[in-house]
Amino acid sequence: MVPVRTVIIDDHTLVREGIARILTAAGLSVVGQAASGREGWRLVRELAPDVAVVDAALPELSGIELCRRVQERRKGVAVVLISMFDDPGWRAEAARAGAAAYVLKGAAPADLVDAVLRAASGDSLLP
Repeated sequence: MVPVRTVIIDDHTLVREGIARILTAAGLSVVGQAASGREGWRLVRELAPDVAVVDAALPELSGIELCRRVQERRKGVAVVLISMFDDPGWRAEAARAGAAAYVLKGAAPADLVDAVLRAASGDSLLP
């Protein structure tokens, strides 16, 4: 089985590194990391990952807007938005942007891995 190729886009180094360790330990492949929405968009275009794990609130280009771009221009890439905001409005915006999942940063590591694997399989965890 070929591992799911992921990119991680978050403006906090500790968060990116922590997610990378979680995904790698679960057998997924982290092919790139970015600290801003613009840099993340470049990585998605260049690396064509299976899944992008994206912070909903990023500098330069928000995670929500990045998700919209991916859905419009890179349809084969699923987006799992991560956020510290447990708010129905943020979840609804994520769903409208085409995200496959919305995972809180306080969630268990297994929840993030599950969301990434399901997103890579074409499932959506958002209505």
